Amino acid sequence: MTEMTETKSVAQAVAEVDRLQAAAEKWAADEVTKTAELEAFEASAAGRLVDDPDAAEELTDEAARLRAGLALTKRTRATAEGQLAEARRGVLLARAAELRAQAVAKRADADDLDEKAAPLLEQLYALMGCRYEPPLDFGTSGVSRVGVSTLTKARILRNQAKHLDFQAEDLERFAGEKTAEQVAAKAAQLRGQAKVGAERVAVS
Repeated sequence: MTEMTETKSVAQAVAEVDRLQAAAEKWAADEVTKTAELEAFEASAAGRLVDDPDAAEELTDEAARLRAGLALTKRTRATAEGQLAEARRGVLLARAAELRAQAVAKRADADDLDEKAAPLLEQLYALMGCRYEPPLDFGTSGVSRVGVSTLTKARILRNQAKHLDFQAEDLERFAGEKTAEQVAAKAAQLRGQAKVGAERVAVS
């Protein structure tokens, strides 16, 4: 897995993908144009040399210039595509980082709740003579399938944090193991989700 030198937000990572996508498309179009120009020139030069052999050096130099320009364009297009592939992986890693940050925040909230509850539970024990035990763990919602009892808020937050960590781990694994095409599709999906999220914030 490629390590990121800095942590980017999903919005920043998506903007980088958009920039490199435009660059890759631009250089791909230039490659098509320069290929056509070289082919047209070589066909024209061959015809001219039949009648003007002395122009060989001039035409050869021009052909070499056009070939060099095409080679550089091909190299630039390939470089842009390589950077684009990495940027798409960066979108997945940025989303994973956001999920992990959310998990950390939820655990901090859970710790805060536990800290506030501790003296109250001691008072309850002193009053009632028995310890409070939270109900069984029914997952991130805190409610059983039959809607029996709920978990403590702190336990629910910790379950949610664990789920967020699992999601982040899945994204990191996906970014490191899947093909460029699969990563591109996943990055596009995350881009769409980020766009919808931004639109909801703007409306609210």
